[in-house]
Amino acid sequence: MVETKIKVGFAVLLLVVLLAAGTIAFHLLETYPPNYWDEEMRGKQWTPLDAFYFSAITLTTIGYGELHPTTEPSKILTVFYAIFGVALVLFVLSIIAKWYVQRSQQFEEHEIQRLKNMLRRGPPLPPKEEQ
Repeated sequence: MVETKIKVGFAVLLLVVLLAAGTIAFHLLETYPPNYWDEEMRGKQWTPLDAFYFSAITLTTIGYGELHPTTEPSKILTVFYAIFGVALVLFVLSIIAKWYVQRSQQFEEHEIQRLKNMLRRGPPLPPKEEQ
């Protein structure tokens, strides 16, 4: 069980590192396109929030489409980020699911043992009446 908790922690840490790396990379590589809806932002670097948002929607395969890579380096980064990132997200989810199933099984085993112990003792005695 402890080994699984370590794996879950490591997997979540990897996911956080991947999100942070994607946020930093997209913030540095990307600019808003000339036809961006906010005229003041056109041609400027993506904000850290927009870079984080793009990283998250890429990793979760949502991809709304309002932000998209416009430079060649960020397009290449996006391809590899999506391929490896989605694989990592699925890996993390599988580790968390395994941990959850193990915990559920342990709980069920504990409850079954508790019920067996109750049955071995027999039904509780009725309270004694005072005379």
